[in-house]
Amino acid sequence: MNLYEKLLKVRESVIELKKDTEGYGYNYVSGAQILSKINPKLDELGVMLIPMTSDQKIMEYEYTNAKQERKKEVIVWGDMSYMIVDTANPEDKLIVPWSFYGQMDDAAKAYGAALTYAERYFWLKVLRIPTDEDDPDSKDTSGKSSSTPKATYQDAEKVFKKQTQSTGKKKITGPQQKRLIALAGGDMGLIAKLLDKYGIEDISEIHMGSKYETICSDAQAESGVE
Repeated sequence: MNLYEKLLKVRESVIELKKDTEGYGYNYVSGAQILSKINPKLDELGVMLIPMTSDQKIMEYEYTNAKQERKKEVIVWGDMSYMIVDTANPEDKLIVPWSFYGQMDDAAKAYGAALTYAERYFWLKVLRIPTDEDDPDSKDTSGKSSSTPKATYQDAEKVFKKQTQSTGKKKITGPQQKRLIALAGGDMGLIAKLLDKYGIEDISEIHMGSKYETICSDAQAESGVE
């Protein structure tokens, strides 16, 4: 049995995964559930997964939360790949290009979260494991859901435009910073380029108003996020 046949056997052993974890307003399939389902079959067939990171970028930024408290976030992202190896025949292996992205208040935690998140979705997508919904992170636990990311950004845009009309020259808040990052597709290099274009040293220094909206529009246009 070659490696691809073994991976097919792993996929066949998992009928469906249920969203069992809640966080940041979403329900999702936990990494523990995925591994508990596939690890026994991987061990039985002698298949090993080896993560390999090729680069890593780190960016720190500060923001003001809803309680007007100054907070710091660390974003870690980069390219990586996963090597799947047949331990009975180490020459039979598969290397899949991937990427990682994490955001926490500490660089080590952000990096760990990024790798955990990347592994979870690697197995979901590579093995095409079905979940109780098509998109593992599409359900909002508040009872409101959007079928596509486009609807999410459009709804957020309406809220943020109302805020910028009434807040004058205040600096953008944490959620607005995260919105900009989302519109840039998580590409911090793109955000850095736009900040340099408009003479802004840090994302936390952007003021509410037309310049913020312009930067968001530029980020969306260049990233292709809808």
